[in-house]
Amino acid sequence: MRIFHLNINAPNRTAFVNEGKHNMMTSIKNEPGTLFMLAGHDDKLGESNYVIECYQDEEHYQIHANSPQFKHYGQAAKKIITGTEMINLKPELVKTSTTIFRVFEDQDINAMLTKIKVRKETNFDKLTNSNTEIILAGEGWVLGLSPSSIAELNLADKAEILDQIKLKVDILVDQGSLSYERSNNND
Repeated sequence: MRIFHLNINAPNRTAFVNEGKHNMMTSIKNEPGTLFMLAGHDDKLGESNYVIECYQDEEHYQIHANSPQFKHYGQAAKKIITGTEMINLKPELVKTSTTIFRVFEDQDINAMLTKIKVRKETNFDKLTNSNTEIILAGEGWVLGLSPSSIAELNLADKAEILDQIKLKVDILVDQGSLSYERSNNND
């Protein structure tokens, strides 16, 4: 699982979103090990962008990284992206509904990316709520499909909230019906 913070200049926004959409749609269709991809922005001009990806394992990430659509995206991104930050995470919990999501920027969908410090007595499995459409959690980060889904988790009771980033979703694709919980044996 990876979180990227990508900065671009506003005039390049349309090209950035179109390249991302092509990469994500092709990947989710052709790569069963590509489980979830989201691109969204947290500012009015769309210059501050986040990409969140989740793969079945490192082997499936490498399949994606060597795919023609990702290489094409990478070439375009070199010309568009002005700043990059990457956070590599081990997934603790991945849960999505049975709905297979294909969301694009013309739909009004928000996600909440929350940086947390989990209290020692709390496990990630206690952060779930059956009404939540999508939850991804790993090493101090939780992604919920909407701000209300994060509120439903009652994080304040289980973790210290360090930061919250409200994202306007540009692209969201997943394989649907995802359920993974890392046990103490899965390192």
